[in-house]
Amino acid sequence: MTGQNATTRNVFINKLNADGTAFLYTTELVTSDGAGAAIAVDPVGNAYITGFTESNTFPTLNAFQPVFGNANSIFFNIPDAFVTKLDPTGALVYSTYLGGPGQDGGASIAVDAAGNAFVVGSADRNFPTSPGAFQTSLNQAGGNGINCFFINEIENCTDGFVTKFSPTGELIYSTYLGGGNIDSASGVAIDAGGNAYVVGHTESDTFPVKNAIQPVLTGIGGNMFLTKVNPTGTGLIFSTYFGGGFDSNGDTGGTNRVALDPAGNIYVAGSSPDIPTSPGTLQPNPGANTSLAFITKFANDGSLIYSTHLTGNEADTANGLALDSHGNAIIAGSSSSGGTNDPVPPPSASLDLGQSCVGGSCGWIAKVSADGTTLLFFTETIASGNGVAIDSSDNAYVVGAPNSLITTPGVLQTTNGPGFITKLSFAPAPNVAFAPKTLTFGSVATGRSSNPQSVKITNNGDATLTFTSITVGRDFSQTNDCGTSIAGGTSCTVNVVFNPGQTGTINESLTLTDDAITKVQTIALNGSAFTGAARYSLLPNLTLVRSLWELPALLLRLR
Repeated sequence: MTGQNATTRNVFINKLNADGTAFLYTTELVTSDGAGAAIAVDPVGNAYITGFTESNTFPTLNAFQPVFGNANSIFFNIPDAFVTKLDPTGALVYSTYLGGPGQDGGASIAVDAAGNAFVVGSADRNFPTSPGAFQTSLNQAGGNGINCFFINEIENCTDGFVTKFSPTGELIYSTYLGGGNIDSASGVAIDAGGNAYVVGHTESDTFPVKNAIQPVLTGIGGNMFLTKVNPTGTGLIFSTYFGGGFDSNGDTGGTNRVALDPAGNIYVAGSSPDIPTSPGTLQPNPGANTSLAFITKFANDGSLIYSTHLTGNEADTANGLALDSHGNAIIAGSSSSGGTNDPVPPPSASLDLGQSCVGGSCGWIAKVSADGTTLLFFTETIASGNGVAIDSSDNAYVVGAPNSLITTPGVLQTTNGPGFITKLSFAPAPNVAFAPKTLTFGSVATGRSSNPQSVKITNNGDATLTFTSITVGRDFSQTNDCGTSIAGGTSCTVNVVFNPGQTGTINESLTLTDDAITKVQTIALNGSAFTGAARYSLLPNLTLVRSLWELPALLLRLR
């Protein structure tokens, strides 16, 4: 994983072991201000990172461009993109600046089976390009970009770029990709033939199109674009706008992501309130004047297979996209809908990771079927989902920002921090849920017992949930009908009684230990206790009266 160390403002790269219990390496690329925007890993474990740096002392090795593009500038906050390759131990293989005197930044990176790295992002004037490339200079050719201007050594109209490096860091090709207004590339995927599939945001009505399903710009805030670049970077195979009246990516902070399935179909995720949709899909009808995450599938020739919105009718952004071996799409993102209007999958396809989203912003993870009709999994219980990757066993790894994230036993860090990584398995497994999450008993005298309160335990998963123990604190008692296990799709009940042995405010827990992903679940038990009055009997040393016929004899014995 990569990002920015908020304290040092350096680029960090961390490698964790498979079970999340230890770092295999952690390193920083020292820069006065910079961030890792994307990371890719090749089959032998080399890591490729791109992002931006504002430092003229950024570490370089075997560099295509060893000198900061803004080294002679009087301004100190104009960034270059960078591309860095680390070997499996975290040592530098190559590291290079990538930029000119303007404002440049890397946004996404992909690597092919041979170890060639493909980088995309946004580029200002005099960005390094290769001879014969499709577009060798910044496009300022009129159209709706006639208001572009140059100030403080920065051109306000940028283009996207696509750059390819060899396994040892030599430049293979580099090209601009844009029209006469503001354009940026934010996602890239590579096929076995070396074609690059690039997505991004354009506000240019002169963006290059070819064999397009949407040949004109329609959005007042821009459209998404999807472009297939040939293996030499000298031409386009197809290029199209895709969007409605307003695409909220681009300068409002959103992203577009792209992935390929084994058949060469192209999946794109992004954010738009009115992206063109297909009938019969998951959510074909968008809300009005809102920004909704979407997933769109194109054939390899750029023709549309399906398109659907993903989440509710408030502002939602898709930040990460990956595909499993069946063509199902796993998307991670962020939302401001507060959990009020999002689709609800079957209980077996949801998971509580600890973050409450009601009434506020949060993040989400979703899994959508390969045909775009079914929500296979959804959770909106993280602070932000920023990226996702899939391994060969179809496990999903999601990174982002936590808040009160639930952690699993034995992991590297169980306390809240600035980021998280979660590994999700979609194999059959138990999935425990319980309600309510807190029992409050009020005030009870010591030595007395409250009325029982119940907690319903539900296995929403598709495998048996096995209990190791069900326990309560010393001032409570419990009975249950759970036994040692409950099948998927079934429930059991735990009845809890408050019988305090001490006075004051009492906060204890009902604790479930089981084989669900979180292993241990706790339900808060709250109450208060006061000293109870002593109990006196008017009939000391009496045995129980079994019937009214025994009462006269009992009274005679008391004379």
